[in-house]
Amino acid sequence: MKKAEVQIGKVYVAKVSGKLAKVKVYAESPYGGWLAENVETKRVVRIKSAMRLRYEATRDLSIATMERQRATAKRIVEEGIKQQAATPTPGIDVDVEVSNEGTIFTFLPRTDAAKTWIAEHVQDPMWHGNTLVVDQRFALGLAQGMVNDGLRVR
Repeated sequence: MKKAEVQIGKVYVAKVSGKLAKVKVYAESPYGGWLAENVETKRVVRIKSAMRLRYEATRDLSIATMERQRATAKRIVEEGIKQQAATPTPGIDVDVEVSNEGTIFTFLPRTDAAKTWIAEHVQDPMWHGNTLVVDQRFALGLAQGMVNDGLRVR
């Protein structure tokens, strides 16, 4: 988030002690940033930067839902790997390599077919070098779409 988007009194999802938690911002800190209260633990936390706030909690399904989506995405990718292991092909054995990096997934296209598929199906792709970077919430759908269209995903 950006500093100008943060509003006093609103609830946001923020990274606190390495975990995502809902926090209610209740004042600006005299040392910079904001003072907030962890909704679950009722502890006061200082949000030093707007970058720690992920998004407003009103559009948050729930943190448990996000964890389930992450686990489902991982399971789908693993199932795709098992299917591909059962049917080996000569030459290049994979079109796209997927890697779970925590809150993001990376998709490394290995073939021209994969690069073409990404160009046709991904709006505003975010590239880091030659690797497509995708938020965990969208990784499942992207990987599933690739597998459904015949790309080999590992």
